[in-house]
Amino acid sequence: MRADRLVSLVLLLRQRGRLSAAAIAKELEVSTRTVLRDIDALSSAGIPVYAERGRHGGFSLLPDFTTDLTGLNHEEALALLVAGSRLKAGAFGLGAPLASAMLKVIDALPGTHRDTAAGVAERFLIEPEADLLARPLHTHEDIDAEVVTTIRSAVLNKHKVRIRYAAPGAEPSWRTIDPIGLVSAAGLGYLLALRDGEDRTYRLSRIRQAEHSDQPAELPDDIDLDELWKQRSRRFRHGENQITVQLRISPPGVEELTGTALALRMKDDADGWVRAQADFQDARHAEWALWQLNSEWEILGPRTLRESLYRRAAGLARRLSPSHVGEGSGLETTGSVNESVDCTEYDARTRSHVHLGRVDDMSEETWQQIAEDYETVRSSEVSLDTLIEWPAQRRMIGDVTGLQILDLGCGNGAKTMSLLQDGAHSAVGVDVVNAFVEVPEGLDMRFVVGDISDTAELVGDQTFDLVLIFQATDYARDPADLYRQVAARLNPGGELIVATSHPFRFAVARAEAENVPLGVAYRDTSLFSYPATWGQGTVTHRTETITDKIQPVLNAGLTLVELDEPEPTEELRQKSPERAQWMDTHFGTILLKFRKD
Repeated sequence: MRADRLVSLVLLLRQRGRLSAAAIAKELEVSTRTVLRDIDALSSAGIPVYAERGRHGGFSLLPDFTTDLTGLNHEEALALLVAGSRLKAGAFGLGAPLASAMLKVIDALPGTHRDTAAGVAERFLIEPEADLLARPLHTHEDIDAEVVTTIRSAVLNKHKVRIRYAAPGAEPSWRTIDPIGLVSAAGLGYLLALRDGEDRTYRLSRIRQAEHSDQPAELPDDIDLDELWKQRSRRFRHGENQITVQLRISPPGVEELTGTALALRMKDDADGWVRAQADFQDARHAEWALWQLNSEWEILGPRTLRESLYRRAAGLARRLSPSHVGEGSGLETTGSVNESVDCTEYDARTRSHVHLGRVDDMSEETWQQIAEDYETVRSSEVSLDTLIEWPAQRRMIGDVTGLQILDLGCGNGAKTMSLLQDGAHSAVGVDVVNAFVEVPEGLDMRFVVGDISDTAELVGDQTFDLVLIFQATDYARDPADLYRQVAARLNPGGELIVATSHPFRFAVARAEAENVPLGVAYRDTSLFSYPATWGQGTVTHRTETITDKIQPVLNAGLTLVELDEPEPTEELRQKSPERAQWMDTHFGTILLKFRKD
């Protein structure tokens, strides 16, 4: 607009003094003729612009000319205030003058924008001293401008915002958050927020979409963004789940890993490679980071991470092998395979690899087969579920009249359906496989296909009176996080019932397999394999103590109110002596009921 250009011309002459028409044209990115017309317009408006001829001539303002004209619009003022947050109090001896200048910028704004602008210094932080990731400077990050605009507005207006976020190694998913502030550190942009009252830090480049909300954000009154960033940085660096990985890596991989690991210590190794120790936030972060590397590398430890990466690589190799291409896929194989990965052990385990497998570790076909096998075993008239587990679960559930129920890992949904038929008000069933039973007319039942680890995204803000997790916790990426999501969606007085394998079950199996005392096996939480109880092959598992089972739920804010260890019944001993004998040795399951006070 011409008015903006005239203001820019006045400010330019005040700052630079005498300038030629050509120099002004270059600065304002217009033609010389346009500059001459603008000079005439300023003179007509009473601005004392005068021209000096000659080699060193040009246009200038009278020396004593002053104006309080700033020409700042709202966005320009915000930009200045954000830039001001870079300087700490007293930096270069300019702390007080900077604060005074920022107040004048705010005061020059219209009243409608003044309040939001005043909060900029509290909500935006540029290049703080405490860097969350201690990574080298990134010169470019692909951040959606529309997304940033939406988030910035939510931060300044203190409104909730709904974002579609792509966490490392996961598909983008929606979540509603309470935004606290924006931080720029080492060239990366971050959004600090609360989600269900818990601290969250999001990379701006991983936010795919953002939607406005008119709901006010639920935030503490005394937020210090600088201090909050430092706290989160310290927690991120020294978190209780932090893991150190030993590996050998080729030189190109070092550069890739430097931008991902929290810290990296290196020394030269044979063949020009590097032997390194890399710190990561947790095991999942480490696995994701190593899986992304394009260069050659070899993990030396810890063993559990090496095994996890092996399973992922073996599964991928199996799915990519020529023999795995199904009929009608439109793919044909030609030539020969010179090198292959031996996946026999993994293939033999897949159908019964149910206790360790996570949703993103196995193919949809594998999960479908597991679901079918499980329902076949479970529905048998002499199965442990029919004779022992479901009767005990139903007793612990009690009266369901009028309850809203969430069943995580619901299988085909038959158990959930029976609770609706017993008087429950409504139910939501979540499972990774779409093998649900048909819902009779008149029952308020909704099935959702998805990973129970993403419960918050799958059910949104809906709350429940009763949540069931029967033999499904081991499938979660992070059981502790799953329990926190569940706790946030339980109504006051609501209950969570967890049915899971008894800790002694795997301790006994380990003691038998490794010929060690039961107490030693019980406290050894590393991975081990044992023959499957149904299906073929072996199952790989990790022993958990009773504390491991219960403490994460207590940490989520729930209270343990009941515990049950179902015993073999006389009916089981008569109908299936083999299963009764197995329970006498391996304990079966344990039932835990928690309540939200």
